[in-house]
Amino acid sequence: MNAVWCVVIGFISLLLQLGGFVSPGWMRFGSGSHTLDMGLWYGCGYGECISYFSVDVPLVDRSAHARGLRSYLESQIEATIGVLAVILGLILTCTFYRKNPVDTKTARIIAIICFLVSGIASWIPAGRFAHQYSLMSQFIDVSVPYSVILTGLGASLALFDAIVLMVMMYKANQGQAGYVV
Repeated sequence: MNAVWCVVIGFISLLLQLGGFVSPGWMRFGSGSHTLDMGLWYGCGYGECISYFSVDVPLVDRSAHARGLRSYLESQIEATIGVLAVILGLILTCTFYRKNPVDTKTARIIAIICFLVSGIASWIPAGRFAHQYSLMSQFIDVSVPYSVILTGLGASLALFDAIVLMVMMYKANQGQAGYVV
């Protein structure tokens, strides 16, 4: 497997993570025309969408509504780190086509780290929301959170890409005596 496949896998991972990142399907309550979709950045229900940033919630407000909106902040940060890391990993993977082997080796190591960070950082909010879905589905009508599935698949592909890059780097270094990197 060469760097072209790593770029393709990374690009598919980016598309899946971006799809989950911007879509409102992290939590879906109800069914049919009476659904409430909640995403990382906005919620939609009954024909209207509202951004979480347009809701004025003071930091000292202790209501359940305020705590609920602030709890999305962690997931927003983690998902943002995941998307930015996969973009950086893709850029570095594209530099493998350079002819300077030192730059390629450094770029591969950093790309592996970026894909690992992306996979882990994206899996954390996906796992958190999947757990909430499994708990809530026992008591209320909750639809399948498609954004969680998209983000989880994208994170899995980023982790797979990191493993493929590690194997590629190991095979490239087998011929060089004395080098472990």
